[in-house]
Amino acid sequence: MFAPCTKLWIAAVNGVALAGGTEIALPCDLVVAAESASFGLPEVKRGLIAAAGGLYRLPRALPRAIALELIATGGRIDARRAHQFGMVNRLAPAAAAARSEAMALAEMACENAPIPALDAL
Repeated sequence: MFAPCTKLWIAAVNGVALAGGTEIALPCDLVVAAESASFGLPEVKRGLIAAAGGLYRLPRALPRAIALELIATGGRIDARRAHQFGMVNRLAPAAAAARSEAMALAEMACENAPIPALDAL
């Protein structure tokens, strides 16, 4: 059993997020990625599975057919396409800008009233 999430989680991805990198970004509430970033679960190419939640979460973040293609082939999706499908909230023009864009997004969220436990949403 996991503890309920009480804070807004924002991922800033500025490079190639494969395997664990994608699995770290997937449970986040918001994802900011550099235009040069990419995501993927290549474990299948090594006879492994993405056992840290990738197999469960990717079909919830992307259209089912796209997610299953990535899972079955070990392929990648670039940040621009992930943004088009809604997996990425914001694109940053450069790798160095992903973190500052994520921080700006966090500051905008902090200007509002406290968010109730996100698991309840």
